[in-house]
Amino acid sequence: MTKIDGLEIVMTKQMQKMIDKELKKRFEELKPELATRYEELLKRIAELEAENNRLAELLHDELSQLEIATDLGNKRWVALNEIYEDGEKHNANWCKRKAQEGLGIKNA
Repeated sequence: MTKIDGLEIVMTKQMQKMIDKELKKRFEELKPELATRYEELLKRIAELEAENNRLAELLHDELSQLEIATDLGNKRWVALNEIYEDGEKHNANWCKRKAQEGLGIKNA
């Protein structure tokens, strides 16, 4: 006796063999379609992984640029603060040199 959707069905061995045979036949018919779909999914996974790697590289580049910009911004603030606090003790050339250092200009 077998239950299907709450119904109890009496199934003979012959009926079970016929059902198994039909299921096997239907699965064999689906195999090429499943294999094709599987290959399509593998290809899509590869495409998504490549896109993910590309985006990770772009993110890394953006973060590097942000780090450089932040570092330059910090140097500018330090230079401006130093000029503000100590500028009266020094001449205009000193202030100019400090400002150029803050801007990352060499040979000030």
